[in-house]
Amino acid sequence: MAKKLLFSIFLLLASISTFAKEQFIFTRISQEEGLTATINCIYKEKDGDVWIGTPNGIYRFDGYTLHKYREELFSDCRIFQIIKDTKDNLWVLTDKRLLCRPCGEQDFKIIIP
Repeated sequence: MAKKLLFSIFLLLASISTFAKEQFIFTRISQEEGLTATINCIYKEKDGDVWIGTPNGIYRFDGYTLHKYREELFSDCRIFQIIKDTKDNLWVLTDKRLLCRPCGEQDFKIIIP
């Protein structure tokens, strides 16, 4: 319950900082949308998208919709960290592999299997 509350507060703060005083968005994401109760890591992009690493895979929340990414890449993996580099490539470090989502692309690529 505490994690859900903290995550809701995080999304609230992310929405406020992204949209400043122009627009206010509060969204609660729960298990009904497919998100698990356990969250391993969270990364917020400068454009406001929030990446969430869970035991069931990786999700991106754009402020309106929760998107789940390819399950086979993230199955049986524990996601430790999600970051972006200076070229806006998204990197995902798991206990089994290193993945990259190059800037402008939609799919993740396995860098180290």
